[in-house]
Amino acid sequence: MKITDKSQFKIGMKIRILTAPESWNPEVNGIRYQYPLNLKYPLEIEIEDIDTYNNKRYYYDFTDGKYSWCTVSAITAGCEIVEDSSTVSRFPFKLNANNCKIVVDIACNEWKEELIKAWGPDLLRYGYVTITEHCYVRMRKSCTVKQHTLFDDIFGRDIILPNYKNGDLLLVKNDGAWFIRYFSHFNKHNGDVFVYDGQKKEGHVSIVKSHKLAGFVLPD
Repeated sequence: MKITDKSQFKIGMKIRILTAPESWNPEVNGIRYQYPLNLKYPLEIEIEDIDTYNNKRYYYDFTDGKYSWCTVSAITAGCEIVEDSSTVSRFPFKLNANNCKIVVDIACNEWKEELIKAWGPDLLRYGYVTITEHCYVRMRKSCTVKQHTLFDDIFGRDIILPNYKNGDLLLVKNDGAWFIRYFSHFNKHNGDVFVYDGQKKEGHVSIVKSHKLAGFVLPD
């Protein structure tokens, strides 16, 4: 999705900058970052923080933790949202020989035979096995509790995102107290939930750990 307006930038969002921006601001919140002079484009980064200048939000900076960027320059250079999901982004997955042995050793006899037969040729030829998402899901469905823990260590934990959409009203818990906030977006890499500060439907966002749909709407 192409970014055409600075309000589209969100913390935790992964974006692709197509060409080198003509200008950028080297300071964000008083911290000086390196000028992004010798980077290769298209460049994919994840937005770590956004700084807003004045309440009308005419001017933005965002940083990926190393470089800072002027949003107007990024949009002019060409900028788009990188769409991915927590599961698809991991596959096809290269499983090295050591982890193949670990998976086979913990498998039941039926799965041992299937995996040895399926993985043997690639291990001998390449030294690793390419795991498709279909294969991974089949194995996961047959896992015991102990095997699930092992798979979490090797493949990463599966992230199930709540069925929220932008603008949904949530109850969020912070320091033991519940607050009302509007949902902004997910970080699809780790499942973090971002909500707009205060009871606003735009602007700066924050991460919340405890959350659920409010089940009601606020009056206008």
